[in-house]
Amino acid sequence: MKNDNVESKKERQIHFIAFSELVSYINETRSCDETISVYKFSDLSKLFMERIICLGAEVSFRVNSSRLKDRIVSNFPDLDAYTQGTQLLMYSCTKKLSNRHMKDHEPPDCAYLGIMIHCKTRKRDLVDTFCKLGLSVSYNRVLEISTSMANEVLFALPIYYKMYLLHLM
Repeated sequence: MKNDNVESKKERQIHFIAFSELVSYINETRSCDETISVYKFSDLSKLFMERIICLGAEVSFRVNSSRLKDRIVSNFPDLDAYTQGTQLLMYSCTKKLSNRHMKDHEPPDCAYLGIMIHCKTRKRDLVDTFCKLGLSVSYNRVLEISTSMANEVLFALPIYYKMYLLHLM
């Protein structure tokens, strides 16, 4: 009984070390400007299993992939899971040097920062500089968002308010 407890404690430590190394691997590849931050989950799972074996634990079972994915995503709040044929883990922001965010994956804080900079300064260069640093959406995207918001407000207004606004123009 005591020997089983020692073995399970050692295996838990090995799993923890292997997971820590997997997190370090993701951080290292994420920080490289040459690589795109998209990971095939089956490759990450295989890397995790190989590391467990290399560290000396016997693997007589398959790693629970859902739990592993949840652990990875919980360590990286800006990492999202996508399923299209194969399961992928992808960062919401694009690389630092990219000057365009994907509309359907852009983080709200990048959009918020771009809109706030535009509202406070009205300077296109400043918004685009933040975008190039990966901190904000582009100036054109800010304009798209503000136009979309205005259209939504107009769509929600009753028809008599719309006619009044058109009469004022």
